Amino acid sequence: MRLSFTAKIISSIAGIMLECRKRSVNSRAEDLGKDTMARQNRPRTSLKKPRTSTKKPQTSLKILHEDDELILVYKPPGKLTQGDATGDKSMVDSVRQYLAKTSGQRFGKVFAGMVHRLDRPATGVLVFAKTPEVAAYMMDQFKKRAIRKYYLAVVHGQPSPKGAYEDYLAKEPQNRRSVVTSEEEGKAAQLRFLTLDVRNDRSLVLIRLETGRSHQIRVQFSSRGFPIVGDRKYGSREVLRNPGMIALCAYQLIFKRPGGRRLISVRSPRPQHWPWFDPNLFHQDCKELNL
Repeated sequence: MRLSFTAKIISSIAGIMLECRKRSVNSRAEDLGKDTMARQNRPRTSLKKPRTSTKKPQTSLKILHEDDELILVYKPPGKLTQGDATGDKSMVDSVRQYLAKTSGQRFGKVFAGMVHRLDRPATGVLVFAKTPEVAAYMMDQFKKRAIRKYYLAVVHGQPSPKGAYEDYLAKEPQNRRSVVTSEEEGKAAQLRFLTLDVRNDRSLVLIRLETGRSHQIRVQFSSRGFPIVGDRKYGSREVLRNPGMIALCAYQLIFKRPGGRRLISVRSPRPQHWPWFDPNLFHQDCKELNL
């Protein structure tokens, strides 16, 4: 009787343990099923790296050429190259804003080295350096006259078909003008030109600028009776559709990259609202000409 009672107790305990095991297994299976469903319903995430956009930021700048060292842009008429007492926004400001966006640097940390200037009412190609070293190189190239500078202008009257002007120029600070003067009082100014077309007592002229004096082209043509159309400061009586514009465009620059590598040749788009004769009259590369 004692063995039978003991056997019953053991059998009962074994049954309880078996039932507990079943419940544990079922519970685990249920939890596993819940985990599987949760993973299936979870939003899928890609393990691939996000693509980085290669698009340039939107800008009002018209960029003609850009690399790691230089940026060449189109300067519209009426816009300052560099800030002055007027406080008007300049090309230096616009280029720095663009470079700040593309580099991720703060505006105050961005370098945009201005290596030459264009008169406010003129238009065309303008060069900026991205580092002080490149700026120094480019300024030295301008000083050595190693950069070929071509301009297009529309002037009143009819200059000779081809020629060269050489004068000595001096500034009149009180009038913010330049004048032709003597060798003792002025600085040498040279240019060469080719008359491309003449219509209605106006001439389209291609100019190769040898030096870079203040208002040089404007003064040298005006002093010979051929003021640039729209340039009332130097004798033109005509106002163009854009009153802040004169018919003078820095059309093409040709120079060697820093380090003496390949040539860079950049041309300006033809400005709108000019007194052009025919839009297709001149659009060739100036280095093909003997000027």
